Amino acid sequence: MNKITECKAHFFPETAAGGYSRVDGTVEFYGRVNALLQPHMTVLDFGAGRGAGIQDDLVPYRRSLRTLKGKCKRVIGVDVDDAVVGNPGLDESYVIEPGGRIPLENESVELIVSDATFEHITDPSPVTKELDRVLKPGGWLCARTPNRWGYKRWFFL
Repeated sequence: MNKITECKAHFFPETAAGGYSRVDGTVEFYGRVNALLQPHMTVLDFGAGRGAGIQDDLVPYRRSLRTLKGKCKRVIGVDVDDAVVGNPGLDESYVIEPGGRIPLENESVELIVSDATFEHITDPSPVTKELDRVLKPGGWLCARTPNRWGYKRWFFL
């Protein structure tokens, strides 16, 4: 058993039942996303990357929460990295320039998901305007960034 596994088992013994803890931000975030998700929706995964959360997460429950494809009409991913093209969790993918235009019509998505993306953006103003442009009125933007004081950060200092 490595040190991280030992610490998790000691401080979060419930991880033995399903692999995640009571303070798991991924479960909380994607639980909320799934609560909003409807079969008719088009979803934009902003900063979708290669789909690491779907491919690499060792906890089946978290993988199922992160997988939006098949739960809605369409999942479109955009990223500045061309790895997005191979993301298995997307129906469509586009490579965009940093701060660039998203190749979607105005008011074309009901839900935008952005997981650990905004902390990489140097000028968020044009990005948020672009997201607002593609989001339908009454739609949702679900964004999450790393917690500077979260327990995971302290393990890797």
